[in-house]
Amino acid sequence: MNKYKTTERHFKIFQEECLKWLKRFGLFFDYEIEFRHVFFTLKAEAMVEYNVEDRWAVIYLRPTWNDTVLNTFSIKRAAFHEACELLLGKLNTLAENDSVNVQDVNEATHKIIRVLEQAFWFITTDKKDKE
Repeated sequence: MNKYKTTERHFKIFQEECLKWLKRFGLFFDYEIEFRHVFFTLKAEAMVEYNVEDRWAVIYLRPTWNDTVLNTFSIKRAAFHEACELLLGKLNTLAENDSVNVQDVNEATHKIIRVLEQAFWFITTDKKDKE
């Protein structure tokens, strides 16, 4: 049973939050990004489809919301989740490949670590630690 309906306002918040994290993760300029506010088959409130080779992503917000609560926080959390899915996309794609080699996984892992360092390290580090 669908508890709530997501509105255009929710969709705008979702897009803005996704874009904030995609930019912070350095993915906004690497991918052709499209947003859709439509139904999809996966049983989730939001999802992302992507192709890491062709560098495109479609990020969806479902018009119905089945989670426990629908508010700005839950919409923003869903947006962050989908941005993280895209961040991990290369690693996920490698994991699905039968002929993956360890060096490719290691490179993808460290690229993610560098993105997280840029996204969070300077924000959470005390000023005195930077001196």
